[in-house]
Formats: sequence, C-alpha cells, structure tokens
Amino acid sequence: MSYSDPSSSDAADFEIFSSDPELNRHPQEMYRVLRATAPVLSLEGMGHVLTTKEAAMEAFRRPEVFSSAATVDTLPMGSVRPLIPLQIDPPDHVKYRKILDPLFAPRQMAALDEPVAALVNDLIDGFVDRGECDFSAEFSVPLPSQVFLTLLGLPLADLELFLQWKDGIIRPDHVVGKPREHEETLAYQNATGQSIYEYFNRELDAREVERRDD
Repeated sequence: MSYSDPSSSDAADFEIFSSDPELNRHPQEMYRVLRATAPVLSLEGMGHVLTTKEAAMEAFRRPEVFSSAATVDTLPMGSVRPLIPLQIDPPDHVKYRKILDPLFAPRQMAALDEPVAALVNDLIDGFVDRGECDFSAEFSVPLPSQVFLTLLGLPLADLELFLQWKDGIIRPDHVVGKPREHEETLAYQNATGQSIYEYFNRELDAREVERRDD
C-alpha cells in the first residue's frame, strides 16, 4: 500500500507496511521523509496517519473532530463494546484514566520487577544451553503475554490460549488463510473476541466471590 499524498514524490517512493527487510530494519529515513512531506497520510481502506508531533497534538486537542469513539464501528476487532480507554473521548476518557493510572504508577510497576525478571530468566533458560534460539518464537512472542498474565494475576498455564487469541484478533487473516474482510476471517475474529469476553466474565464472577489484591 503506497503513500497517497500526491504532493510528495519522495513519500510515494516508500510503501507502508513494506515487506522489504532493509526498510523494516532501518525505517528512520522513511519517517524523516514522511515528517517533511506528508504530515497527514491517507491510507486506502484504513484511514489516516499523522506523522508529525504538531499534527498529532492538534488531533488530541480536538476530540469533537478527531474522535476516538468513531473507530468503534470501523475497527471492531471482535469487540462488542468500545475498547477502554482507547475508544473513549473526553470527558469520559478522563474518568477511566483516573481509575487506570494508579494501577500503572511507578511504584506499582516497580513491584513487578522481580516477577518479570523471573519470566525473562525462565525463557532464557529454555534455550541458553543450545547457544541459539528462535528469538521471536521463544522470547519476544511469549513474554508480553506472560507479563500481561502476571499483571492481572492470571495463570501462566493460559499462555497458549492467550497467544491463540492474540493471533485471532490481530491477524485473523493469517490464521484463516483468507483476506481480512472475508466473511470466514471476520467470523473467526468475532468468535475469538467472544471467547475473550467469556474468559474474563468468568474471572470477574470468580473474584466477586473471592476478592484478591491484584
């Protein structure tokens, strides 16, 4: 998918989401050209990308024009209600941030240092004796989901389930083997979303019965 700013021949030389390994390894020049020539970039079928700080701040300050809630219908990703706080506009956005911000305060994050370090060490222990690894499959893919499970006090035994859900939501086309807008792909993505809702509804019901400190 090419850059579509007709005023910029430089920007048109790049392709967004390129499969070119060299461009993916060194994207700095692409970003520089975009900032200089295409502060607002239109992507067919996806919307717009703001490439400068000034453009991004203007959008943040004017939710009545640049609404996050407007994405609910265009980017459902298996959801049946808005993603909080990503798809919530001010002033309601502030209400949710007041609830969430203390949970991610420096002191709260510092308390996760040891358990997250233990996760990292356990993953490394799985391949250190071989002297090599598939970094993506054996480290960078599982670790974020393991951290998420730890943060929410969920069992690490559910890791494979969460990795399956991740792919079902983010890249259902890869799982199904059909385009993103194909009815089978959308059905799979929606079914994945429903499975996630059911999982967390069960967790919430259990914690209503037995409260925990996480």
